[in-house]
Parts: sequence; structure tokens; C-alpha cells
Amino acid sequence: MGSDDDAVLVLGASSLVGRFLLPQVERDSVAYIALTRSNRAGAAWAKGDLSQPDTLANVGRFERVFSLSPIWLLPPALPALRDLGMRRLVAFSSTSRFTKSTSASPEERRVAAALAEGEAAVEAFCAA
Repeated sequence: MGSDDDAVLVLGASSLVGRFLLPQVERDSVAYIALTRSNRAGAAWAKGDLSQPDTLANVGRFERVFSLSPIWLLPPALPALRDLGMRRLVAFSSTSRFTKSTSASPEERRVAAALAEGEAAVEAFCAA
């Protein structure tokens, strides 16, 4: 499952961005595996959970990874993704990191902080 050098691994494939990315990847005839926490029908879906990086072992090997899931979930999974062969990572975050950092809502400030921390951890891992 997914050992093709040209294949990509898509994390958060059922997200809003994922619903647009997967059809484009298919139009470009790029092989992919889409990671999901729940069972999905189809050969392109694999079950795994970023919060449980050991579940990624069954996904296969990939050099390219698109991360469309909440960025704060990504840092604990980065060593496992590296072990799967990840060499290139495109990770999406949110401008809420900036726009909600001073919100009156404690929950929005918490999300903004989690985004900032996730981005910093991903940047540090990739720099190392």
C-alpha cells in the first residue's frame, strides 16, 4: 500500500481542503493514500490516527506528505512519518493563529495558541 515513489500521503483528506485536493490529485494521475481515523471504502484510504503515530506503520512508504489536518496534531507524528520515508511535507495551518490570538473568547485564543505551537514544532522538526 503506497510504496510507489510518486505516490503521496494525504493527512486530513476528508477536510474542506482535502475535498478539493483529492480530485485534483486524481486528475493529475498522482497515486495517493488518504489517511482516515474511520473506515472508508476504497483502495485509496488507509486507517490511521495522527494522535497515535504507531497506527501509521501500516500506511506504506511515502516521500511526499500533504497535511491538511489540524497542525497541532502533526508534531507527534513527524518521527513516524520520517520513518515512512517522508522527505517533503506540505502542511496547512490557519490564519486564525493571528486573527484569534487576541479574541475575547478563551476557546478561540486556545485554538490560536495551539496553531502557533503546532507551526513552531513542525518548523523546528523540519529544520533539524
